[in-house]
Amino acid sequence: MATINIVPYVDVMLVLLVIFMVTTPLLTQGVKIDLPKATSQAISDQQKALVVSINKQGQLYYNQSIIKNKPLPMASLIMQLKDQNHQQTLLIRADQSIAYGKVVSLMAQLQQSGWHKLGLLSDAQKTTV
Repeated sequence: MATINIVPYVDVMLVLLVIFMVTTPLLTQGVKIDLPKATSQAISDQQKALVVSINKQGQLYYNQSIIKNKPLPMASLIMQLKDQNHQQTLLIRADQSIAYGKVVSLMAQLQQSGWHKLGLLSDAQKTTV
């Protein structure tokens, strides 16, 4: 009685599983943003916040967008955020080279659309001793 040896297939599946486990977290925030450095308290993992990103060209991205890594116009961003819980925290990832006025304008438009829990993200500042 001849049987198929499935051990190589299981090995390949395990390798694929590991590859997907490693690459999936990298796909969630794929927009390249150079965040400013600051000393601040980290956000707790239990609090899932929504993230709006603005790159150095002024293009907007939303982490819950249907089309990942595609810039959104402001009107489309507001429409996608309309269905979310406004009691949730909305975080803004802004490139450090973006003009301050563009970040303030974005925050003002988000507040006008009903978001009052806004925050700014930064990278951890490296301290030297």
